[in-house]
Amino acid sequence: MAGPPLSYLAQTMPPLPGMTSLGMSFSVGAAIATLLCLFVLPETGQKTEGFRLRWQNFGLAKVFSSLKRPQFGRVFALTFFSGFSFTIFTFAFQPFFLNVLGQDAKALAIVFAVIGVVGFVTQVFALDLLKQRFNLIHVLAGSLAIRGLLFLAIPTFPSVAAFGLIALLFGAVNSFPMPIIDSILSLRSSDREQGEILGINSSYLSLSNAVGPATAGLLVSGLGYKAPFWITGILTLLTAWFALTIHCPQPKQAE
Repeated sequence: MAGPPLSYLAQTMPPLPGMTSLGMSFSVGAAIATLLCLFVLPETGQKTEGFRLRWQNFGLAKVFSSLKRPQFGRVFALTFFSGFSFTIFTFAFQPFFLNVLGQDAKALAIVFAVIGVVGFVTQVFALDLLKQRFNLIHVLAGSLAIRGLLFLAIPTFPSVAAFGLIALLFGAVNSFPMPIIDSILSLRSSDREQGEILGINSSYLSLSNAVGPATAGLLVSGLGYKAPFWITGILTLLTAWFALTIHCPQPKQAE
């Protein structure tokens, strides 16, 4: 919620002070997060093991080989496809908003902030209720399907009013996929391997975030401002169908 307004504020300042202020904001945020991890988060591991940093820790072999693991491979793939389609939208959305809808950077920052606020509210107050009443996979597939339909609606109704409504709905459903995917991975992994599994899953999300912007740029430059939304909408609907093929285990019972 805070990122887009800070980014817009930096754009309104002269280049050097603006970039300096934005960089300081990143540094302060990272420092606060580090201190919270050190002094607030409790240690959950009952037994710690020695760790020696090696170059192999930075390789991609372990990340890609993890796709072969029956319990996690399909979920890792789901994370990549979900992140890939979402990142295409993120980077195609900005030129569409500025050039097709004729808006400015200030309005863009406001839209991002509103999506963040709506996502925060729905994730805090609605996600747990949905998880209690419905199967996790069904909630995940449903949220992805709605997200895909909203992507298709953006170029179909290219007006500011329609886009505002779409943005509100998008903010509500977009906060569900990643927490649910993390929950599924947590249920499938043992206490000792949860950190490793969630870390590998984050690697697949990072890979999708690396490929998505380039894909969005190629689509916008080659096919225009609307084409990326048609393509990512269809990809997201296919991702929702793929999610339905994944079995979700029952939550672990507390002893």
